[in-house]
Amino acid sequence: MAHNDVVTLPEEYTIRHARDQDAQQVVTLMDACDTSFGVPRAAFPVTDLQAGWADLDLERDTWLILAPDGALAAYGEFADNGAGKLQSDGYVHPDYRGKGLGTALVRLMEARARERVDAAPVGAQVAVDSGVLLLDHAANDLMAREGYTVVRVFHEMRITLTEAPIVPEAPTGLRLRAFIPGQDERAVYDTVEAAFADHWNHIPREFDEWISRTQRSGFDPSLWLLIEAEDGTIPAVSLGALREDHGWINTVATLRAWRGQGLAGALLRASFRAFWEHDMRVVALGVDAQSPTGATRVYEAAGMRAGSSAVIFQKILRPGVDLATMGAQSAQA
Repeated sequence: MAHNDVVTLPEEYTIRHARDQDAQQVVTLMDACDTSFGVPRAAFPVTDLQAGWADLDLERDTWLILAPDGALAAYGEFADNGAGKLQSDGYVHPDYRGKGLGTALVRLMEARARERVDAAPVGAQVAVDSGVLLLDHAANDLMAREGYTVVRVFHEMRITLTEAPIVPEAPTGLRLRAFIPGQDERAVYDTVEAAFADHWNHIPREFDEWISRTQRSGFDPSLWLLIEAEDGTIPAVSLGALREDHGWINTVATLRAWRGQGLAGALLRASFRAFWEHDMRVVALGVDAQSPTGATRVYEAAGMRAGSSAVIFQKILRPGVDLATMGAQSAQA
């Protein structure tokens, strides 16, 4: 570790790496952190956490801090997303705040991030990002003290449905339909990757990695909605999933040449209807507050409102070329 490298824990607190059987406890901890700030429960499925863990080395990329009685007091995880893009996420249970556990996690995760610097492409900038709730003032102060700076703000937006949404007609020459497994995977992947090429911090993913989402338990193709052109092109998609008590839209993507024609709005309302038919009355999604596509306005026009916000803090571990920025500049040229 570089500066601020001392990791200390209160007496009789212990630390170990996560095991598969810890998943439910970790999800419960995450929910407790959110609800303590008045944020609606994310109802994050355990299966989603386990799917994320499948891409991590649990013995090196996760940390559980246990209280003297064995209770889970804090959790942190690190991920290398490739191309010099590193990510750390930490959670401290509200009953154990003010004991230095958050500081310990930040330093442990940064130490792990520094081990991955040389794995990035030569000449690439290497940076570690970490999201913190805007309302968590102590965590915001901690990140600033540790040398991180704010680079982005993301909102969670929600709508509560009080009646069955009306599905709008697709524009002339276009058809709105559900995803067909075994047929649409490549086309949807291509649309998402092209649409997000000019979004902040986007690094392209391999098809096999991306499509693994369709193999997760709970995947429902009726919640993946597409707009199809007469030539078979897929200019826009809305990819949804069920959570415990609400619907979640993971991705809304519109190809650059098709923006401004109301496709995202039509897909949103169709997604609301699909969730209604699955007996979900609340639908949520996350959005970059500085999205170059003006996505926040689109969601507001569909009746969604911003609830909680997360601040993305970043520390540059090695100066260089921001490969994600290069992708955005290429897309905009």
